[in-house]
Amino acid sequence: MRKWMIFLVGLLMLGVTLGCTKKKVEEKPATKEEAVAAMVTDPVCGMKIEAEKAFKTVEYQGHKYYLCSEDCATMFEEDPGKYAAKGEVPMPEGMHQM
Repeated sequence: MRKWMIFLVGLLMLGVTLGCTKKKVEEKPATKEEAVAAMVTDPVCGMKIEAEKAFKTVEYQGHKYYLCSEDCATMFEEDPGKYAAKGEVPMPEGMHQM
């Protein structure tokens, strides 16, 4: 009986060890083309930013604008027409609104 207990404990330890060393399934990294497609331009300062990392997004006249910082967001919200007039900043291809 003791041999079976030792065997089962060893088997359990082996299972735990193997479970801990398995690599996590990670998402495939974005290709360079996908990363470039996700870049947008802040209409206030002109900085290129990743759409998903924008400080804030604002909808104005049916368009979504991506802002890089609190300062740019404040300036845009104070006079959105001034910055929207610089040109439409479309949503990157393959992205969807949340």
